[in-house]
This record gives sequence, structure tokens and C-alpha cells, in this order.
Amino acid sequence: QAGQDGIVNRGYTIDYHGLIGDMLKRTAGDVGATKELYKDAEFFTFCSAVVSRKVMEGDIGDIAYCPYVVFIYEDASTEGTVTVGFRSLPAGGERDQVNDLLTEIIEEAAE
Repeated sequence: QAGQDGIVNRGYTIDYHGLIGDMLKRTAGDVGATKELYKDAEFFTFCSAVVSRKVMEGDIGDIAYCPYVVFIYEDASTEGTVTVGFRSLPAGGERDQVNDLLTEIIEEAAE
């Protein structure tokens, strides 16, 4: 919920909420997996029309980094420890503002 709130509270709309931990549990038998990776794992994708436009005007190839991804997981081997992170963009140019935004979101979620 914290990662989602950090995105929504800034006025962004979540495009997709992926329950990757549930998918891995559901398909474990199908792929012969026996190790539990996560107690819970999810991710959110979103974009910002304002920020994305500025980033892509700086380098049109930066379309590759949209949408932005924030993830949250609890490692099954260290229950009670939750990791919050994001898919970072390469440093430099207008992309730095996206990394700054994503850092703010995960710092809020980790509080």
C-alpha cells in the first residue's frame, strides 16, 4: 500500500499493479520450483505526462524507460524485512529527475 500511496498522492495514475509474488507461487509447480522466494512481491507501473515529455524531449530514445516501475517485496528467507525500490534510469540528462522522483516515492514508502 505504501508504494501505491506514494505514487497516487503525487497525482499519478497507476497503470498496472502486478502481483508477481502470487504469480510465482501459482506457477511454481508448473516450472518445477521448490524454493519460496517471496512472502509477498508486487510492482506498480505509472507514467507522468509532464516528466515523461521533458525526458523524451531531452532524448527521444528515453521512451524505453516509460513506464516507471516501483517494486516492494518481502524475502521469504528473511521474513519481516521489506524491500522497496525502483527500476532506475541511466544517470544523466533529463532522466535524473525521474530517478529523483522515484527515490522520493520509495523513501516515503519505507517510512
